[in-house]
Amino acid sequence: MFSKAQFLFSRSLASQLFIVLMLCVLPLAWADETRYQFSIPSQDLSSALVDFSSQTNIDYVSQVQHLNEITAGAVAGELTASEALSRMLKGTKLTFSRLENGSILIKAIVISKAKTQVIEEVIVMVQKRKQPSQKTPLALSVFDGDELEGQGVNNTRDLFLVAPSVTYHGAITAAGQGVRIRGIGSGVIATGIEQSVGTIIDGVVTGPSGSGLQELWDVDRIEILRGPQGTLFGKNVSAGAINQITKDPTETFEAQVGARYEAEYDGLRLDGVVSGPINDELSYRVAAFDFTQDKGVVKNTFRNEEENNKDRSGIRFKLSYAPNDQSWAKFGVSYDKSNERCCARVFALLDEENASGFTLDNVVPALNRNNITPSDDNLTAMAEGFLYEKASTLHTVLELGHVYDSGHTLKSITGYRKWEHESQNDGDNLDIDIVSFVSDTRELTLFTQEVQWLSPEGEDLEYLLGAYYYNQSFPSTEFIGGGADFNDTNGTTTIDSEIDVENIAIFGHATYHFSPTLSAYGGLRLLYEEIDATGQQGGDNWIWPTDYPRNNLSEDDTDYVGVVGLQYFPDDDHQLYASVSRGYKGQAVDNSSNSIFYRAPITLDDGSVVTVADAVLKPETVVSVEVGSKSYFYARRLLFNTAVFYSEFSDFQSSAYDGNSNSFRLTNAGTVESQGVELDLKFIAWEGAFITGSAAWVDATFKEFKGAPCTVAQINEGSCSADTGGQDLSGKNVNETPEWEYNIGLQQAFYLDFGEAYFNVNYNWRDDVIFDGDLDPNTQQDAFGLLDLKLGLKVDSYEIAAFMNNATDENYAVRIIDAPIWRGAYQRYPGIGRTFGLEFRYRYE
Repeated sequence: MFSKAQFLFSRSLASQLFIVLMLCVLPLAWADETRYQFSIPSQDLSSALVDFSSQTNIDYVSQVQHLNEITAGAVAGELTASEALSRMLKGTKLTFSRLENGSILIKAIVISKAKTQVIEEVIVMVQKRKQPSQKTPLALSVFDGDELEGQGVNNTRDLFLVAPSVTYHGAITAAGQGVRIRGIGSGVIATGIEQSVGTIIDGVVTGPSGSGLQELWDVDRIEILRGPQGTLFGKNVSAGAINQITKDPTETFEAQVGARYEAEYDGLRLDGVVSGPINDELSYRVAAFDFTQDKGVVKNTFRNEEENNKDRSGIRFKLSYAPNDQSWAKFGVSYDKSNERCCARVFALLDEENASGFTLDNVVPALNRNNITPSDDNLTAMAEGFLYEKASTLHTVLELGHVYDSGHTLKSITGYRKWEHESQNDGDNLDIDIVSFVSDTRELTLFTQEVQWLSPEGEDLEYLLGAYYYNQSFPSTEFIGGGADFNDTNGTTTIDSEIDVENIAIFGHATYHFSPTLSAYGGLRLLYEEIDATGQQGGDNWIWPTDYPRNNLSEDDTDYVGVVGLQYFPDDDHQLYASVSRGYKGQAVDNSSNSIFYRAPITLDDGSVVTVADAVLKPETVVSVEVGSKSYFYARRLLFNTAVFYSEFSDFQSSAYDGNSNSFRLTNAGTVESQGVELDLKFIAWEGAFITGSAAWVDATFKEFKGAPCTVAQINEGSCSADTGGQDLSGKNVNETPEWEYNIGLQQAFYLDFGEAYFNVNYNWRDDVIFDGDLDPNTQQDAFGLLDLKLGLKVDSYEIAAFMNNATDENYAVRIIDAPIWRGAYQRYPGIGRTFGLEFRYRYE
């Protein structure tokens, strides 16, 4: 699917674009090298600028009023225009920049939010209209793209570091990775199941599997919506949604370049942006990044290679066309690629009491040969097989809009997305060839079309009507080969499948304002979904040596999602809201390796027959109640939001390692309850100080889950088996859900005559968590906290900073699993250890 030449071309294209951006932008900083003879006394700035203009023939404009009340410094001698202006403006808290026509723009120094003494209002689109986030009736976290970049959050996987109720778990490839909100989510290596947390980029969903977990670059903001969002966001967002909005083209020229070097892992991230007008109606934006990390978190001593390294690059191009004040068109296309030795797991525990003889005979000697002690501190792998993961994503969006004279708006959003993924790993993770390799290729193609009709804003009744179409093609092929050191056949088993989905929906949402203080709102979405699956498993690998005939199935479903709620505004600074919503996640097909989907029909001992239809999981539905408040205090220096929620999921789609079959299994887990409290805080405590905080208490339990997979210990002690119907997890906590988590940060700025110095401190803590769906205590990650530090300086358009992430070098895992094949052994995907380095950024505006 990927040739080396193709990858190198795309990689070099991103690097070349970055170099072009550097060549375009940096010369602008030094473009004025002409030297002039100046003789300007210290006087009011208005008069000084007149003298400057007469002595250089350079015009100026000012965004600042009352220049005659500001004293300018004296300027004398032979200087460049930039040198003269720097002396003139020293101590005024003003700066300057060059406009495209060569004139000088006088403006205020951009300072941190804390200096404004008022928390800035953030505009969001979570209800398909532009609204202040504090006026929306739902639990919502909004993160400015530049702020996330400053914190080193450059990937959707890292959002758990800053957002309450959000967790992330790793896997051997991106296909099995996932995000959870309020304890609910999906993350399995199967193409037939959707995510419970949807990811949307510029109005277009990213689809199933881990295709939405990717780098963030040139992002305007990230909106994390907690709770069911199906009415307006539609496709499988029963737990919540991550809405990513990238930056649009600008009407004036701007550009920037940045670099970030991480010493511990020898990582270098470069990025650049150029944006501006082509003419009065058309503007453009080009953004690119290139990220390499040569050292990995894991060291494979057998192959003498760094694993879990990073090698990523991407390009985005956007056009904006506005022929008049009523019509517009936006087009965006992005392409990004990765090629990494990912994702290695290491041995964390060997439960010798419950380990199988096969495990003891093979794993223990291998550990001894490589001087590896399974533990939470182990970062050493010994797999003899090659490890890699390659992925590419093409994401295109076309938005068309027109505002009619009546005030109504017609909007169309067309999306096309293609995600190609290829990976290979050593199936046994040992230095001998038991399973030579496990490789897979996936190709996800999506087409979406949404049409919206919006009523005028500001009327008693505001409404939105819409229609939506989604079409998905998702073929995949998996190969399992080996192994020469165990079986002379060295055969290969091939598993191929394709999941095609079509979703059609109509929806509406309305808000009625009874008065300036009281509003009621409601929404409904009617949907039809059809899923078609085909697949076959066969070959002569010793693990699954049987050839099965090709199976096919087709299922469809009609359902609805909706929301009703009330909003009350005692005044402009406070809101109370309450809502009841229903969410929906479509049917799923368990097409994971060696599942019933491939092996059916199976005749059981009692004569009953398991058919391919038994591989279909029922739709997951949820009813959620939420009550919240959003408030400003102390003249809008303090923002404090709360949300209290209760959600009940029916036919919850769950995955777990099944000790009986030595494989992962998908199932409907009966009923799940998720309830909790979430807090968000922003506070300008004193001059230059901006404090942020969030906290969440989440109690997610299996209200009813009989027939859950058995743990290895339960099987060995005879208390659980397939014959007894598995274990009963009713009343137990849901896996991957920390009960408590909080985040607190301080940004402190110091305002100097020549710029701004600052330091940032951020601490994220989360409770212990059991990862596996069978609630095996050996897959528990203990509570941990991550401390990030940053110290920086901004002078005019330049910024330089030193940072240290995970300053205490906390050792943690993003997932712990039963080791495939090796019953009684456990492996972990380690998180990133302490890293430190430098950042540089230049902005031209």
